[in-house]
Amino acid sequence: MHLAQVRLASDLNKQLHHLCTAVSLLQDGPLKTQAMAQVRPTLDGPQAALWRKKQIGWERYASMIKGSSQVSRTVMVKAPAANGERGVLITYFEYNFQRLLAGIIPFQEFTDRYSVIYSTSWSPTNYHLLASLVAETSGPVWMQACNYNEVPALEALHPRVRCLPTLPCDWLGPDYYPVKPAAERDIDLLVVSNWAPFKRHWALFNALRDLPPEWKVVCVGQPENGHTLAEIQGLQHRLGAPQKIEYHERLTIDQVTALQVRSKVGAVFSRHEGCCVAAAETLMAGAALALIAGARVGPLAYINESTGVALRESHLAEDLRRAVTEAQRMQPRAFAERSLSCHESARRLNDLLKREALAEGRPWTQGIETPVWRPYPRLLHEASQLKLEAVAAELSGRYPHVFAPDFLQTSYR
Repeated sequence: MHLAQVRLASDLNKQLHHLCTAVSLLQDGPLKTQAMAQVRPTLDGPQAALWRKKQIGWERYASMIKGSSQVSRTVMVKAPAANGERGVLITYFEYNFQRLLAGIIPFQEFTDRYSVIYSTSWSPTNYHLLASLVAETSGPVWMQACNYNEVPALEALHPRVRCLPTLPCDWLGPDYYPVKPAAERDIDLLVVSNWAPFKRHWALFNALRDLPPEWKVVCVGQPENGHTLAEIQGLQHRLGAPQKIEYHERLTIDQVTALQVRSKVGAVFSRHEGCCVAAAETLMAGAALALIAGARVGPLAYINESTGVALRESHLAEDLRRAVTEAQRMQPRAFAERSLSCHESARRLNDLLKREALAEGRPWTQGIETPVWRPYPRLLHEASQLKLEAVAAELSGRYPHVFAPDFLQTSYR
């Protein structure tokens, strides 16, 4: 429909809106390639100004920006230097991309001083905002995709789009997850999610009908778009899952972690979402991970014979039983420490940005500070925060409508 409306649109900005919408909906293939090819020429040269002037696609997050123009979920990990060395910011979620674009003019001046890592919240991401970022800059646009499978499409939009070799969930602090032996893991199955329908609790309850009623099952969540715990409990009753499920709502991150390190298996039943941080946390907590086979969920890429089970829709109960039975022999924590720790992710990002800077003839005399996801981005060490506070305050003074005076602290509250 959107591709058809491109032909009917009366002006270029409407055509671009429909093209970007189509790109996000299309599977990889000739039509998607053709749609991107029509967008690409407008991202450089005189037509690039159209993206800001017409704010193409910006209406999606307009209400959030109107509520607050200041970024959240954003952390500075390196200060710029007088020698022209760029600072580094990591910002999470597309509505914050728009806050940066809307509040900083000229945007090129900002990106000349800071390299920004844009971490997406969903797959596919918002291609309107990605196009706007490319159009407003002359250097690399660093993306951290929610799903490795989307990386080729993101980078195909424009040669300056570069994707990190990590997911947004790959910034966990191992020290927050004390290792517990199998004997102390008394929770057979833990589900951490919100109560929205896309989390598909009905799939869990259907499977539980064919699993031992004595299993200890724990569900942790929070309301989402009007969907409540009462709905979920009613759904369990209607579907006849016999286990005495232990429900928790609005727990702190420390309380969630305390349950994760006691669990044998952590499961997620959604078929389509973003990177699902709870899935990565499951592995760092030393529990086996169970995700739906073929789901568009980033950490599905992390499931192998030593970390968890890809659940077959037609054999959910059988595969969950196997996950719980075999969890003790798996080594998810070892994988997580190698691949998902904030230390490893920071090292990879630092090396990537350093290589890029040196290749372009720009200085790189100091590395980045280590951020951690807990439960949102923050600096791992208090000393790092103290080191960057003055520069963060300077950034806030320059762009007060975008950066709160204490944005380093409020980012993770």
